[in-house]
Amino acid sequence: MSTHHDPVRQAETISQAYAQDKRPLGLFLSAGCPFSIISKITGQPLVPDIAGLTVAVEAKLAAETAATFKHVSSALVADGVKNPSIEDILSFVRSLHDVVGTAEVRGLRKATIENLDSAISNAIAELVDVDLPEGTSAFEQIARWVGSASREFPVEVFTTNYDLLIERSFERARVPYFDGFSGSDRAFFDQRSIDEERLPPRWARVWKLHGSVNWRIDMDGNTIRTADRSAEDQRLIHPSHLKYAASRRMPYLAMIDRMRSFLKQPTSIMLVCGYSFRDEHLNEALLQGAETNPSAAIFAVQYSKLEDYEPAVRIAKQCQSLNVLASDAAVIGGVEAPWKSARDVISTERLSTFWDKGAEQPDSDLVSGKFLLGDFNSLGKYLSLLISARNV
Repeated sequence: MSTHHDPVRQAETISQAYAQDKRPLGLFLSAGCPFSIISKITGQPLVPDIAGLTVAVEAKLAAETAATFKHVSSALVADGVKNPSIEDILSFVRSLHDVVGTAEVRGLRKATIENLDSAISNAIAELVDVDLPEGTSAFEQIARWVGSASREFPVEVFTTNYDLLIERSFERARVPYFDGFSGSDRAFFDQRSIDEERLPPRWARVWKLHGSVNWRIDMDGNTIRTADRSAEDQRLIHPSHLKYAASRRMPYLAMIDRMRSFLKQPTSIMLVCGYSFRDEHLNEALLQGAETNPSAAIFAVQYSKLEDYEPAVRIAKQCQSLNVLASDAAVIGGVEAPWKSARDVISTERLSTFWDKGAEQPDSDLVSGKFLLGDFNSLGKYLSLLISARNV
């Protein structure tokens, strides 16, 4: 058995799979994707990562609310949570709300907990509700790829991100999509349309697994989608799996079930980018879908070294349908090994043609054995190349 994996063979495997128009195709885009897009105005990531978002949210809170935020964060640290993230904190706040009743819990009363929940949700929405920069981005390249050819099944995009970048990229590229809501001004959540799946396959599907900045609960308890940023309705953001009230639970569970159903389709393939595999409930949903369908394949392309993704490595060794492709090494078919140098597996001329149309020299990182698809910007360019490859 080889002690190294072949990066070019893996890229070609993905390319061939995604070029098949009769195969269910999915993308799972998480927090690392918008973080890789740099704002031309600020020179900073378009949307901060979870650590950056945690700091930014606390900075936006009013003094009294910020004190409560620190109180909750300290309680989590006392419970053994190291460096609590904004998602840890918001999940904990909602768990306290479930049990507080008319008394106090952890020194907090119900009104204080509700105020903190609302303040955190509003701060998150303000920080991540950003527009795509001018010019071509990886999001737009992916949108053009999704709309490039007719397929037997729609391309399904699953995302944990609260922002609207994937929706806006589809709109720029004029790619129709369905996100579980029906209507315009105050679109309503439409479970029946999700279940019946009668929309044409040229419509992409967008499933927001953790909610969205434009989801709200109206005064009647209904889940709606609205572009009105000044609306008084309660924002609907799901940081993790909790026993929500019915109005919160339905969109969240419907989106998770959609991901399970997608992976249960014969020969389904999913490409995962920007996801750290630290959400155990999402990991469970991915595994449930993959383990019940031997023909499914999941390729998780990771930006950093394999050692930084311990949860993903552990799961991939248990489930051979999940392949984790990091920059320096991979777990493929349950086997962990480093990459071969591309010089060992393919000619320089072929390498240049495969990775960068018209380039005179191949990327030096790839030549040295670094797998580049975990960079979201590289992934967008790669998927856009499949359009021309399919038309050759």
